Amino acid sequence: MKPQIQVRPTTVRLLARIQAMPLAAWSGLALTIVLLSGLLQQPAQFELLVRPVLPLLRLWNQPDAQYRALLGDAPYDLLRETDALLPPSARVLLVTPGRDARRLEYTLFHRALYFLAPRSVWWLTPAPADGAWESRWWISAPLTAPAVQAVARDRQATHILVFQPMDSPALDLPWGHKLASWDQGYLLSVDTGPPNPLGRPASPTQRSPSLAALPLALAVIWLLGLGALQPAAWLGYRASDLEMLSLAWALGVGAVSFGMWSLDRLSVTLAGQIQWLTLAAVAILAWRAWAWIARRARPAAVRLYSPPPRGRWTHVIAIFLSALLVFQIAALVLAACGAPLRIWDSWVTWGMKSRIIFLDGHVSAAVYADPSRAVTLLGYPLLAPLSQAWLYGWLGAADDRLVGVLSVLHYLALLGLCAAALQRRSAPRLIVLATVTAIALLPNLATWTGAVLSDVPLALFATVAGLYLVAWLQGEAAGALWIAALAAGLLPWTKNEGLLLWLASVAVLLLLSLYGRWAQAQQRPIWPAVGALLAAALVINVPWQLFLRAHPVLNDAFVPVTWAAWQTNAHRLPTILRQVGAALAGARGSYAWPLAALLVLARVIWPRGQAPGAARRLAWPNLWLLMPVIYIALVSLGFVFSDYQPYWQHVSNSIDRLLTHVTPLVVLWLALPLVDSSNPFPNRPDLLRGPRDARSTE
Repeated sequence: MKPQIQVRPTTVRLLARIQAMPLAAWSGLALTIVLLSGLLQQPAQFELLVRPVLPLLRLWNQPDAQYRALLGDAPYDLLRETDALLPPSARVLLVTPGRDARRLEYTLFHRALYFLAPRSVWWLTPAPADGAWESRWWISAPLTAPAVQAVARDRQATHILVFQPMDSPALDLPWGHKLASWDQGYLLSVDTGPPNPLGRPASPTQRSPSLAALPLALAVIWLLGLGALQPAAWLGYRASDLEMLSLAWALGVGAVSFGMWSLDRLSVTLAGQIQWLTLAAVAILAWRAWAWIARRARPAAVRLYSPPPRGRWTHVIAIFLSALLVFQIAALVLAACGAPLRIWDSWVTWGMKSRIIFLDGHVSAAVYADPSRAVTLLGYPLLAPLSQAWLYGWLGAADDRLVGVLSVLHYLALLGLCAAALQRRSAPRLIVLATVTAIALLPNLATWTGAVLSDVPLALFATVAGLYLVAWLQGEAAGALWIAALAAGLLPWTKNEGLLLWLASVAVLLLLSLYGRWAQAQQRPIWPAVGALLAAALVINVPWQLFLRAHPVLNDAFVPVTWAAWQTNAHRLPTILRQVGAALAGARGSYAWPLAALLVLARVIWPRGQAPGAARRLAWPNLWLLMPVIYIALVSLGFVFSDYQPYWQHVSNSIDRLLTHVTPLVVLWLALPLVDSSNPFPNRPDLLRGPRDARSTE
């Protein structure tokens, strides 16, 4: 006979109580854990984002002093004065001693690319090339005059910038003309003729930006977003005030960047692009003003339902959460705007391109076709560089401290849209505030906001696409599909990973449609949504992709996706999955992913508190979880084709940012059972509208 397992009565009672817990309780517990996890990580976030900026804040009115302090051992004055001496068409060969090629000299090369933009900059060092990522960008050659001269001739360099720290051997080049000397090096003109003293009239870092123009630049973005949002109103969808503000910003950034790119292809300079788009914004403002005047005489709709009032203790919690939210936003403003761009990709991949666009006045070949700048990922989309160049054009200076304003506004727009989505489901204010604060405190989202990376606008567009796809599928007007399609179309225009997000959106629609047919659930046809997403993606992204086909660029991050490459690299998959799994279970996402897995289990095993068959019922908000899951699966497969050496370091460096794109949707999904438990009309969104939420056909 098999031995019988003895279970204590207390254990039975405990299991019975756990099984009796309604799904809303599990949702509330998960949301609380996410919130507390983000709160407990605030000290570490402060040390990472804010404390390094505090010593630089007192130097905010002295940008050169800020840069000197930020660059440390890298010779900022050498680069700034070199920029002032060189003509815009110069081609520079940077020569370094090779003693610290992977740190100081590697940073100096990238800073030279940044400060000497838009000029080509090549890097020669005697350090041997070993196939690692850093060694891809230097030319390995001995530090002798003939070797330097041969490389300069091969790269068609017009000037040589020699970096010689105090303890390095001197390199004297017996040809050319020395233009300037410093303690840490000198600048040599390869041409033996008389020097050309006419470089740029003034270094862009020496110019003072016109701060008064900053609100105008942002207002034009917002007005263009209102214009992009207007067809949604004509199609029957009317956004609330908070929703409209957030959507207008998100769509406005896409409209400005796409408009700038379109005008650039028509040979309109940056100044002309600003003028034309500002005129369009003024026209939209006039239209909105006329519509507002005509609408004032109309009676307001009546709210049919509002959440019941709560006890006084909720006010204390609400005040605490509000204070926490305000503190977080203030900290991110300091991190993003208190100092020059300092996180690597913020200035190497995005800031460098926006600087070139501003200095050249258009999208020049240095942005997409300069082989010396291959490290900037020449084929990357241009939403972030163009929107940053838009600010530079208004400010009159390439002051990269102020582009952090864009990052903070992306972050605020994401939070506003999450709040609006919960309000649309008639969630109590405390639940809305708790959920939004939990999203705001996500360590990965906060980190990349303060770092001014394009992962934040990508997360914004992914959230918009997910929210409004669900809204349309649950019965909203066609205007919701318009918003979802625009946001999904902007995903590949923001980052290359956006294409995977777009594919995940389409894939989850198809999967849920198949499940709905199998379960015989009533649902809207899927094909209009798929067609809208496809049309928006083609209109927004095909021009850039066709342009890249006409101007082939290097892709040093991934090998071509072929069957042969898969067979060669498929052995990487177990290691990749282990790294991705560790990141999913980690604290950087406030444990939202493992909590989502537990909540899925709870919905299947413990259906208490749900409608009959709810665990098997087709629920469109599940898209908020399925879309992130499919995206992470696609990303994991993509790393198989990584050309980074070693490939596992590519995964380690990127996975946290990739999770940032979809973690807000996962947190929203976690809050859904708690939200719907307070909603007496979960399947009637039309009964939850307030005076400003009424549908309009204006």
